[in-house]
Amino acid sequence: CKRIRIVSNIISYGIALPHYRIEDTILFPVSAKKGAMRAVCYSDEDIITLAFDATKNCFENLLSKNSHLTSNIDGIFFATSTPVFHHRYHASFLGDLLNLPQGILALDFTNSFRSGTDAIILSNNLIDSGKYKNILVVAVDVDYPEIGKEQSSAFGHAACAMLMSNE
Repeated sequence: CKRIRIVSNIISYGIALPHYRIEDTILFPVSAKKGAMRAVCYSDEDIITLAFDATKNCFENLLSKNSHLTSNIDGIFFATSTPVFHHRYHASFLGDLLNLPQGILALDFTNSFRSGTDAIILSNNLIDSGKYKNILVVAVDVDYPEIGKEQSSAFGHAACAMLMSNE
């Protein structure tokens, strides 16, 4: 009797960067690299907007491969160290925006720089257990450093969506 081991795979991914660009000379007047630009969110962009765009790109990459997996997602994980909701899951909110089936597993991983890694580890374990087949993992951060700490703090605004599957 052979044992079959289920292994999860990242079968599609998408990224999103804010559209607004700001020159490093504005952020770091003294030590800026000439011509360098940073992508930062403007007033009309937040983590939900970036997460939706990254997921849309992930699905477009998947559909270009003629895959049926977008209709079979049975879990969504949302990871961020900069949450906007205090009393609602970001994952379920994004799932509603994406028209994912009601009742799927929706979890938030927040307030840690390891949130994205934790979401990937858990989705991998759930898929390997055989209980879930397709889990969408979305990691997004929009973090602004304190005024005066821009140079000593690494910051950036971006989102990444990955569809993990046993296929």
